[in-house]
This record gives sequence, structure tokens and C-alpha cells, in this order.
Amino acid sequence: MKTIVVPVDFSTASENAALYATDLAQTLNAKIVLMHCVALPVTLSEVPLPNGMLQEMTEEAEQNMIALRNRLIVRCDYKLFISTSVIMGYVMSELKDIVAEMDVFAVVMGSHGLGNSDVFMFGSTAISAMHDLPCKVLLIPEHASFRPVNRIGLCSDMIDVNRQLPFEGIKDIVGLFCAHLDILYVNIKGADMPGSVLSESKSLQDQLMDIHPDFHFIDNNSIDMAVTTFVKDNNIDMLMVIPKKHGFIGSIFHKSISKNIAQHLQLPILILH
Repeated sequence: MKTIVVPVDFSTASENAALYATDLAQTLNAKIVLMHCVALPVTLSEVPLPNGMLQEMTEEAEQNMIALRNRLIVRCDYKLFISTSVIMGYVMSELKDIVAEMDVFAVVMGSHGLGNSDVFMFGSTAISAMHDLPCKVLLIPEHASFRPVNRIGLCSDMIDVNRQLPFEGIKDIVGLFCAHLDILYVNIKGADMPGSVLSESKSLQDQLMDIHPDFHFIDNNSIDMAVTTFVKDNNIDMLMVIPKKHGFIGSIFHKSISKNIAQHLQLPILILH
């Protein structure tokens, strides 16, 4: 049975991610582990913490976890196994330990918006998870709700695809959801498309011929607008990205992402290593 780990901090975004994970787990016949880290408060120099403070924080977190678990159990009509874990420590460190100890299918976590600002930010924990966790990471926008994944979008810069892309992982995800794969390449409007793009796309097509992907080549000066158009025109249900230090994927999924892509579209984003 697959295991989905959901780190929660009891914010609206993280609780929405837990709701999404519950619906996803029913689709995949998976179990859920809810985890919360009680972080040690920052204190001044050698000043000790008040007696019982950590115990109170832990007990409050455990009560909140029980309440959240009960909501999720009712949501799935008591059909899923959902466990909870309240740990004293730091989120990324504890997540790495859990992923190392368990056969984790994915970490599902919420992403936070910035109100009416022009930028949508992933929290620092989400950014670290994208790059540091060896398992899949599914980022859920604050107001996203679960829907069947029929079409998956993959953005590619068409550079060294044979070395950069985990083809078997891509095929596994597409097969798991019985979905169709749409691949996007964005070319700067008015510029000649590099000759290597055609050869790289041919390599990509050859590697993924079993799942028959569709390719989309869009001319646009704005990657954000191109992705938004691609998602809407093709009814994309989930975006799949492969983290890279530089290039197209890195430019989108850095510390900020366009409000149009993440907040307006409210689309789950799957990070695949």
C-alpha cells in the first residue's frame, strides 16, 4: 500500500493539502501519515524556556492533530488508514527521516499565497522539499480542490532530455492516473526556434512512445502566460515539473511563481526527481 505523508502546521493551506491528500489517497488506495513538528522556540542566549512550555505546545498540537484526523476520517467515510505524528524538531529534517524510514509514495504539502500581491510564494519548507526530498512532492495551492487527473502537463526546456528527465518515473505517474501527457515548450516570440529543440523533442517522443504524449510549441515572451494558456486550452489537471538548477524549470519554480499559474489556476504541481 502506498504511503502519503502530509506535513501540517494547522494553517488553512496545510489543512487544505490534507483534504486533497485524503481524496487522492482514496483514488490510489493509499494510507496517510499526518505529521507536525513542534519547533523549539528561539530564546535569548542562555535564558531557559518556561517550565512546561514545550509540553503545552506538544499537547496542543496533538489535540489539533486528533481533530484534523477525525475530520479526514469522516471525509473518507472511514475507508482510509490515517495516522498522526507530533515530533519535536525541524520539518525538513524530520521529513527526510520519515521518507528514509518508510516507502513513501509522495509528500503532499500546502503552498501559501500572499493575498493581493503579484507574486505567489512557496514557503521555505516547500522549496527545500522540492530539491532535497528523494520522493515525489505534490504542492497544493491554498484553494485547490481534488479532481480526477485526466491530463498531466509537463514543461520542458528541451535541453539534454535524455540525461535530465526521469522517463520511467514520468510513465509511472501517467499510468498510475490513467492520464494523458501534454508536453510544453515555450519559445521566445519572434525568435528562431533553436535547431536542437526538434532533435530533443524527437528523443523525448521516442523515450515516451508507450504513453503517446502530445507536444505543444508556444511562442510567447512570458513563460507565465504561455503556461497559463497551455493549462487552460488543454484542460490540464496537474503540472509535472523536474527541478533543475538553471533553465526553464528552474526559472518557474524558484522562490516565487506567477500568481496566474499557481493562484488563479489553483493547479496541483507534482515535483518529480
